[in-house]
Amino acid sequence: MNKTLKKSISILAVLFFMLASVFVLTACGKDDDTTRQDEPVAKFTTAMDVKTSTNALIDEFFETVYNNKEDLGTETTYSVADIQEKINSFAYYVKIGTIENISDVSSISFNGLKFTNDQTFYLSIGNSNQLLDKVFYVEDNTIYVAAPVVAFETVEHSKIKINDTEFDFNLDVVTQPITLSNVAFNAGCVNSAIKLSDTEYDLVIKSGTEYAGLYYEGAEMTDTIITKRVLNGQLNGYGILNPDNGTNGPCSYLYPVGWQTNPADIDVEKFDGSTFDYSLYIANKHTLANVTLNISIDLANVETYDELVEALDGEKSIINLKNDIDVESMLIVNRKVELNLNGKKLYNTSVIWSVALEEYSIITVEDKGELTISGNGTIEALENDCYGIDVYGGKLIINNGTIIGNIHAVYVSTGSAEIKGGHYSIKQTYGAEKPYEFVLNLLDPSRIEGTASITVTGGTFEKFNPANCQAEGPKTNFVAEGYTTQLKVNTSDVYEVVVAPQE
Repeated sequence: MNKTLKKSISILAVLFFMLASVFVLTACGKDDDTTRQDEPVAKFTTAMDVKTSTNALIDEFFETVYNNKEDLGTETTYSVADIQEKINSFAYYVKIGTIENISDVSSISFNGLKFTNDQTFYLSIGNSNQLLDKVFYVEDNTIYVAAPVVAFETVEHSKIKINDTEFDFNLDVVTQPITLSNVAFNAGCVNSAIKLSDTEYDLVIKSGTEYAGLYYEGAEMTDTIITKRVLNGQLNGYGILNPDNGTNGPCSYLYPVGWQTNPADIDVEKFDGSTFDYSLYIANKHTLANVTLNISIDLANVETYDELVEALDGEKSIINLKNDIDVESMLIVNRKVELNLNGKKLYNTSVIWSVALEEYSIITVEDKGELTISGNGTIEALENDCYGIDVYGGKLIINNGTIIGNIHAVYVSTGSAEIKGGHYSIKQTYGAEKPYEFVLNLLDPSRIEGTASITVTGGTFEKFNPANCQAEGPKTNFVAEGYTTQLKVNTSDVYEVVVAPQE
């Protein structure tokens, strides 16, 4: 047999084997189809009177939890079990239905919003308490869901998705939209809120205590409000409250970045440039209102010298120190800005003083600059080097903190300084005759011309009496009318500025 014939026979054999294999596999497939049993069909049956049960639990929540300030305390996070220890009758989950042929409920979805079986979330109770627990759980083939979630997430749809299968929820829920009659911002941000429409605002936040009051048509103090917060499209939390009696009547208050008494505690990265959608569902009236806030935070957190310089050159009106910072060269302020020291320190380990560069202090406030210092931190100059702060044409306001300089803690060449609080001292003194007489000081020609001033209404001063010093000649008095100085208790050389006694 020649090679060509052998090769042909081999190819035919392979083809025959492949055809036979396909036949066998096909036949097996047909046999499998005829013997396979259908899988059980997943089922969900809505519980009776879900809406009635939900409303009853919400009412009970208000009766037993929201209005029970004494038992629950303030500013505390609770679980359902924690509250039940205090209030035995408290119930939080509503029975929404039973399931069949579903071995494990990994997730449920209402209104397109998905919750997983291990998911927890915060429910704000008023402005102080929080409830943290599961969104839902399954027991004896029955699904139980947190009542505020059921109330809010079923106001528009009657569908529920269990795992990836959607079922009719069969709820008779009709919700009417309501109009916000007014959105009023508190004094901290009233001038920075730009109204885009009746329900959308651009809002610049300068403090963590700023709020918006949402007033809605038909509001009554007996209303039961459930709120929902969505940050950049992601669920941020729920709340439950009664209306507050605001200036324009009953309303719901919203703190867009959460309550933070210290601006430095605002999570700038989380909220700056964010879109905050806030909804309030008035459960007793089945009505719903929405507002959108486009938030920017007028605040810069800085951790390094370079970041601080960049922030001073930028546009944010509040700068927060997050670390102690070694100042490499004089910091210049030529715009209106608040420096929140946040308990941290600005200091220098290398020499700043330079006549050639006209650098004489850790911070200088130039023409058109207005610097407010707060946050109870420290500004401390290297010994035998520069002043603490100087003013060359601008305005300085010190609310608190510790200022330590050389010769001068605060020096005003031109412009003004308002000392409202803080502690002031120097390291390097001014000779033997007047060593501590210039802790605060003005440039003499500017004082004479009336272009430089220092006004003191608070603070403490080491070895320096701001009401009777020699900075501008004997008996110089920087203290404002209505104030005076006295030695601080248990000290012999620390003067404090106090309100003058009434004659």
